[in-house]
Amino acid sequence: MKNVLVTGGTRGLGLATAERLAADGFHVIATGRTMSPELERVVSASSATGRVSYAELDLSESDAIHDFIRRTTSLHGPLYGLVNNAALGHDGVLATMHESQIEELVRVNLVGSILVTKYACRSMLMQREGRVVNIASIIARTGFNGLSVYAATKSAFLGFSKSLAREV
Repeated sequence: MKNVLVTGGTRGLGLATAERLAADGFHVIATGRTMSPELERVVSASSATGRVSYAELDLSESDAIHDFIRRTTSLHGPLYGLVNNAALGHDGVLATMHESQIEELVRVNLVGSILVTKYACRSMLMQREGRVVNIASIIARTGFNGLSVYAATKSAFLGFSKSLAREV
């Protein structure tokens, strides 16, 4: 069974992605800062097949990402896929947004996701197969009032995705 890591897999789009991948026969490692009741139900329902598991991952803790990927591949085997879905979106006008919120958005939405990709890709390159799916937002292209920093991180993530596709 091929392993796919889904960041932000505890609810919403990430959870739906995890469920779909599991239904398609993949083993999914859904990550998030905390286990949601929705994901807990999915993990319990798949306990017989073991298709969905949870692993705690906080993308704001950049120093822990390399060890997280190493532990994950040790426990589950090589990664076939990565879905970068996790993101934060602080709503606020830039002029009044606190610097710590700006830094957190850049650290989670961009730096954390890039680092997860860096370490997850190693497993895929060694296997000579794999897939990376990066989830952005229409706001990356259109902008939106009160979401300038979020839009900046998602626009940068689109550029990262285009260049990564050429690299790997």
